[in-house]
Amino acid sequence: MSDGDEPVAGPSKLPPLPPVNPTQVSRDVFVLQPDKDGLGKPEDPGLILLFGWMNAKSKSLLRYMSKYTSIYPGATQVLVMSRGESNWSSEAKNLRSVKPVIEILKKLDFYGPNPPDVLVHVFSNGGGQQLLLLSHLIRQNAPKDADGQPMKPAGCLIFDSLPGDATLRSAYAAYLTPITSYPLKILTAIPITVIWWIVMATTTLIGRQDPMEVLRAGLNVPNILPWTSAKTPRVYIYGKDDQIIPSYAVEDHIAAARAEKFEVKEEAFRGSSHVAHARKDPDRYWGIVKDAWRDALKLKASL
Repeated sequence: MSDGDEPVAGPSKLPPLPPVNPTQVSRDVFVLQPDKDGLGKPEDPGLILLFGWMNAKSKSLLRYMSKYTSIYPGATQVLVMSRGESNWSSEAKNLRSVKPVIEILKKLDFYGPNPPDVLVHVFSNGGGQQLLLLSHLIRQNAPKDADGQPMKPAGCLIFDSLPGDATLRSAYAAYLTPITSYPLKILTAIPITVIWWIVMATTTLIGRQDPMEVLRAGLNVPNILPWTSAKTPRVYIYGKDDQIIPSYAVEDHIAAARAEKFEVKEEAFRGSSHVAHARKDPDRYWGIVKDAWRDALKLKASL
């Protein structure tokens, strides 16, 4: 399901941010090292993992990296892109697309005795799918500590505009919303309808879950990453007016997470488009991010 690029949420009067120039280590993975003379603080995250929405333009995601540089200048940032073709690719190919992140983690001594604290920021369904792929690879590579327990650095999860659901209505919204021509919408809706029914029928016949249901279930696993648990702070940022990911789909997932006793906060925005909440109200948006990280530090201190 395509997430589209970040829509414009009205006139932007954002202050200029420091320019960033991450290194592209593969087609879909970028890394931004902190300035050696940066002003990072010990309580800042050592690593920020960003999972972009599907088919996002790099310049849109660089704005988030730039903002993170201004907030947490000592953090290494890793950006994982998401592409629409992943919906039709094999799992092996999709895993290869995120595998370079593992080598970056090794260089950061992520598998050593003192792994960096990690802030995870996920955008839309495409980013969520990439998160689950990386989760799989991290588990394959993660050693155990002396007590046989996975390493547990401090961390938090920020979910921006996800997850959606597997309804035909949501499929129409995802693919047709960016199309302005009404005749083209009609023409596009026909193959979408056919493909949706084929996917639903096929998954039912072979007894497999729909990919969107896999995503929704995977995001509500307590140890979605080896160091997370139900106590790990997670924040859902979503839009009441989002035309691509309906608010009810996110709210249903929030309710399911709370039923499982997850540590959950929800932040609903009005008047902002899909993955455009930071543009709509940057002060509120980045205040939410900072609060989530403070909660992560409090949890670590209490353990």
